Amino acid sequence: MDDQGQRKVPGKKFHVSLAGCTNGAHETYVNDLKGLGQIKVSSPEQSDYLVLFCPIASRVGTDIGEAMDKISGGKPIVLVVMHHTYDKDYFVPESRRLVENPDVIVTVDVLFHESKMLICNRNDMAWSKFKWVLVVSPGKVGSWRPSVTREHVPQKVKGQSNMPESGQTSYQSVQNMVDQGQRKVPGKKFHVSLAGCTNGAHQTFVNDLKGLGQIKVISPEQSDYLVLFCPIASRVGTDIGEAMDKISGGKPIVLVVMHHTYDKDYFVPESRRLVENPDVIVTVDVLFHESKMLTCNRNDMARFKVEGVLVVSPGKVCSGRSSVTREHVPQKVKGQSNMPESGQTSYQSVQNMVDQGQRKVPGKKFHVSLAGCTNGAHETYVNDLKGLGQTEVSSPEQSDYLVLFCPIASRVGTDIGEAMDKISGGKPIVLVVMHHTYDKDYFVPENRRLVENPDVFLTVDVLFHESKMLICNHNDMAWSKFKGVLVVSPGKVAAGDLCGGNTQR
Repeated sequence: MDDQGQRKVPGKKFHVSLAGCTNGAHETYVNDLKGLGQIKVSSPEQSDYLVLFCPIASRVGTDIGEAMDKISGGKPIVLVVMHHTYDKDYFVPESRRLVENPDVIVTVDVLFHESKMLICNRNDMAWSKFKWVLVVSPGKVGSWRPSVTREHVPQKVKGQSNMPESGQTSYQSVQNMVDQGQRKVPGKKFHVSLAGCTNGAHQTFVNDLKGLGQIKVISPEQSDYLVLFCPIASRVGTDIGEAMDKISGGKPIVLVVMHHTYDKDYFVPESRRLVENPDVIVTVDVLFHESKMLTCNRNDMARFKVEGVLVVSPGKVCSGRSSVTREHVPQKVKGQSNMPESGQTSYQSVQNMVDQGQRKVPGKKFHVSLAGCTNGAHETYVNDLKGLGQTEVSSPEQSDYLVLFCPIASRVGTDIGEAMDKISGGKPIVLVVMHHTYDKDYFVPENRRLVENPDVFLTVDVLFHESKMLICNHNDMAWSKFKGVLVVSPGKVAAGDLCGGNTQR
């Protein structure tokens, strides 16, 4: 993985290999390669390098593995992993980390729908990486876009914004991303502008601004800055563009992009990358449902970002939650943990998020506590800890710290809460939250935000299947964080630095 993209292919002749059905979408790449002076040949033997198109039909790792198994070794390979979607913002973890074959020069991920490559930022970046490893004649420039059919280039229609569609990012918007959040609004008077129907959910933000000493005024002319609420009704880029077109220039803008969902863990790519207008001081994404803002980590972070650009009187602090109605605060029922459910984050848990990972455990003796059935998968961690000179002891009293393994069986917040309730206080805790899946790319929000107990020095999330930890980037990162809080003898290195030397391939 580390070598990928550092080498060049040895010549210009390439052979195309298809690992599945692409509906002809791969021809975009083939035509663009020809436009760069590359020569398509009919057999691997005639080629200088292979271009392997691998459309994902089941699981990424499995499909890539099967595709690679069918390729005879010896030729340099450019691997193009193709993900079928109509969403230009579709999130794809980099597949190159799954590729161990040293013949692979570079691995790129692209998005396509039916027989066409999508016009999006991900595909632009992929093509740029691809071009870099090629031997190209001077003066040859790959267009990437000309070979895409006309129907895929949206025409500007009357009233339509010049805003790049979701997924397309120009140099100016990248520059504006860097600038956003670096400037302050010039005063405390703000005017609210609605770009669509918020069902009144925006009032939470307005009330919190007032709680920070900001003053709402009735016209843009009276204001020091504008707060533009943009609820997404169709496509993110289009809706933001149309909202911005209705705003007269000159006033600093705080842009609040509102996504309607009932899922507190709903993944939203940062919309600030789509904003080119230099009047925008900061862009934040928030989640709401019907007439209420969700009580979730994303919304907390959005509030913090907005506070960062405001002129606030000393002593003013916005709770961020005061304007959320009582019905949004679940009541504790019999047998239910005080742990906030997934997506809910209190001030204390935010503070604990900041503290976690900053302290070291006080010694090398640890005691293992299991909050559920791990099928023995936790032994990978135990063995790696021993490899770092840590000593397992048989009781909490003998230990310097506890390692609490919490396999998720129902809801994350509930399971963590119940696990924490069973631990007597006083000892530092490293909490390992275990998610059972066979998908190495399984997305898990950071669960440290759900932990309020100050005894917890660190919370990490790991992926396991049956009795084995998965070999994946997520687990590597978790192990790296874990090691960071340990007292380790100089020169000690754990076999688990590859995320589980004890894990079978």
